[in-house]
Amino acid sequence: MPIIEHYLTESAQLQLRESLQRVEGHELFFLGRSTQKDGRIDAIRQICRASPRALMMLYSLPQTGDVILHNLPTGQLIPTQVDEKLSHRFNGKGVGVFLINNEVSELYPLLEPQREETEAVELDEEAMAALLGEEGPLAESLPNYEKRQEQIELLSQVVRAFNRDQVLMAEAGTGTGKSLAYLIPAIYWARKNRERVLISTNTINLQEQIYLKDIPFLKRVLGEAFEAVLVKGRSNYLCLRKLHQNGADPDNLDEYEDRFQLQRLVKWAKRTASGDRSSLKEVPKQQVWSLVSADADTCQRSRCEYYNSCFYYIARRRQMKADLLITNHHVLFADLALREASDNYHAAALLPPYKRIVLDESHNIEDAGSSFLGFQVTRGGITRALAMLLKFNRRREEIGLLVTLAQLLLNNHRFIKDSEQLRRQVLEHLLPEVRNQRQQALRRSEKIHNLLISPDEEQFDNTMKIRVTQSFVERGPWSGLQELGMHWARDLHTLCEALMRFASHMEEATQQVEKQFVGPLMDLAGAINRIGNAASTLEMFFTLPTEESSHADKTLVDAAIDAVVQPDPEEEEELVRWIELRTKDSHLIKFQAAPLEIGASLERMIYDRFGSVVFTSATLATEKKDFSYIGHRLGLNLIPESRFDTACYPSPFDYPKQALIGIPTDVLSPKDPAFDVNIIDFIFESLRLSDGRAFVLSTSFKQLHFLYEKLAPRLKAELGIESLCQGKAQRHVLLKKKIDDERSVLFGTDSFWEGVDVRGRALQHVILMRLPFRVPSEPLIEARMESIETKGGNSFLEYTVPAATIKFKQGFGRLIRSQGDHGTVLILDKRVVEKRYGQRFLQALPEGIPRVIGPKQQVLHALADFHHRLSSVHAEEDQTKSR
Repeated sequence: MPIIEHYLTESAQLQLRESLQRVEGHELFFLGRSTQKDGRIDAIRQICRASPRALMMLYSLPQTGDVILHNLPTGQLIPTQVDEKLSHRFNGKGVGVFLINNEVSELYPLLEPQREETEAVELDEEAMAALLGEEGPLAESLPNYEKRQEQIELLSQVVRAFNRDQVLMAEAGTGTGKSLAYLIPAIYWARKNRERVLISTNTINLQEQIYLKDIPFLKRVLGEAFEAVLVKGRSNYLCLRKLHQNGADPDNLDEYEDRFQLQRLVKWAKRTASGDRSSLKEVPKQQVWSLVSADADTCQRSRCEYYNSCFYYIARRRQMKADLLITNHHVLFADLALREASDNYHAAALLPPYKRIVLDESHNIEDAGSSFLGFQVTRGGITRALAMLLKFNRRREEIGLLVTLAQLLLNNHRFIKDSEQLRRQVLEHLLPEVRNQRQQALRRSEKIHNLLISPDEEQFDNTMKIRVTQSFVERGPWSGLQELGMHWARDLHTLCEALMRFASHMEEATQQVEKQFVGPLMDLAGAINRIGNAASTLEMFFTLPTEESSHADKTLVDAAIDAVVQPDPEEEEELVRWIELRTKDSHLIKFQAAPLEIGASLERMIYDRFGSVVFTSATLATEKKDFSYIGHRLGLNLIPESRFDTACYPSPFDYPKQALIGIPTDVLSPKDPAFDVNIIDFIFESLRLSDGRAFVLSTSFKQLHFLYEKLAPRLKAELGIESLCQGKAQRHVLLKKKIDDERSVLFGTDSFWEGVDVRGRALQHVILMRLPFRVPSEPLIEARMESIETKGGNSFLEYTVPAATIKFKQGFGRLIRSQGDHGTVLILDKRVVEKRYGQRFLQALPEGIPRVIGPKQQVLHALADFHHRLSSVHAEEDQTKSR
């Protein structure tokens, strides 16, 4: 917890203590203000005692920059309903709300005030660099510490970016120590300027490395008091209310395994300290976890009986006290979307306020942003939203919110005005309409499927993605699809209106028995919100930009939802729309859209709003340290050149001694249908030479499964080597098995090309099956390539090759992770040497790595020599250890 001196001067603390002693520790409200340059509160005046009239007084008195202070006699700094109301009232208005204990020794900043812009306290670049020097605290705490010049230079670059409000793009190869290079400036900046810094990553692995390894190390070594928290999305946490509600009757689940998992969650809930899904040894199915996980739609906040022990709000209270927020790109974009919608960049949104951002693994930002800045709706999602209202248990009995409310109305009819009328409304109108909408969801998805899939295509079980292009609209079945989609949206809106009228009537009628109804009515509001969002998303999908929307027949739900869901037409960037469906299953249908470009959105949401932004990754540049591809994709060409800087720091490894690249030239082209069959024996022989200890990285699941099925039995029978395959177990389970069984071979695709850290003897051979070009027929990729061509560019060289080069560097980077790693990389795609663009891939790799380019036998001979020498080194090391 940040020490209270960072928020209150000593005189302000003393004044508060004396006031509380005079009233013997009873609840009081104070108004505080800062006249200090450092922003600490030094002017305090007592406003009132806690009373029913206090809230109205507190609503009217504060001005921008003021802070309401509320003491909690219990010493537990958990916001009361009054505190929550004050926070909601003043959020975005510049007024703060702080909670203190009676001793005035602890403080919780529930809502921070808007402070006058003061000149930032700049970091001393030389002093920061010295922390990593040979006489710095890291050198003192680590035996055999070796100064890394690349790390020091990166740290200095980050310091300059913080001091000068710059946007920095820095590639830092594996082993440079980039996380410490940005964490150290972030910590000191946050403490000196009392200004949070947000660190965002793409993978859980890096998040946990930073939070569980780097942060504790820096706390121990730097001697600087600071707080860092790991921020996860709400759905990662257990909801105690939903657990109590749904865990009591597991028979409502059809599958035995689902019932068993739910019972296991009930037991886990009794012993978990965090309620965090990641602490589970075995992660349950998503449909089971969703029954007990926290979600914004149904959260009762301070009205919930479990609020004080709510895992999500305990985590949120810790966030408010933090100097560093460590999160992922998805949570970051969710927070930015809320801030943009409310024009709130000073107060808490999904996250507490922050001013500086570090984006690690930032080569993934375009994908993460495209996913979040677009929208999607599925038939399954609509059905799940309706199932909140009505579904069947395994005994085929109707259950759900509407059934529960009907029963509650019956049980409490003596205390509820119009109880019979409300109950009839449920039984005679709402339940039949929900049943109808569940059936309509199935019928409409079947009709859409039949419009898009021919009888011939139904013979094969494939996933199809059909892009909504101008030609598709003019010559395809668009008019029929649009009519179905718009009718679907209107019916869901009509249902929402009926539910909203019913909910409003229920709230008025159940005031005498409010406690029994508050939970179900909050859940009902959540269901209405989900169904309404689905309807609005359908409407957005089927309303093309060229078509004028009619606002005359807007429904009540439209008016409530449009401000949140509908983008401003003047600011809306061009969207790429497509429909995803399975040829053999008419019920699996997804309507999806994503922005063609996200650069302008990033400029508006990030570059124009935050002081410093640092992009970093081991792979940002293409060949010859060129950042133009990633810079353009992320809209960095839109900001002034004076504010933007780049840097490239290579890995400190001795690649010429640690690695070897083999490229066979007498293999078939990867485009040849016989490629996979013809390459099997060569792959097997290379794995024999490396004694397993390998990754085999494919670019498609089809190829992945073929290789695994052909090679796994041979590896086991002939070499005694176990094989692991992506999809056969969860990613972290496969990685643990790989590390525990050093000789094993792991077959993986997309997600194993990056974010995987296997060191030492467990990984000494990496096979890259082909250059990782993105599938050009993917709707978003296809649209971006067309856009480049329309503007007169070359989409292959400007988009396809650079994107594949960055992915290629990631795959290669799996091999050498430390100074002690050695190994070989096989590139089985001969286009890397036969095509002119192939040199761009090789030039992007670390310099000086020996390459063997030639017939398969020549490559195998080089592999044999390398791994023989490596085995000899390991044998000597083992002998030395045994002595």
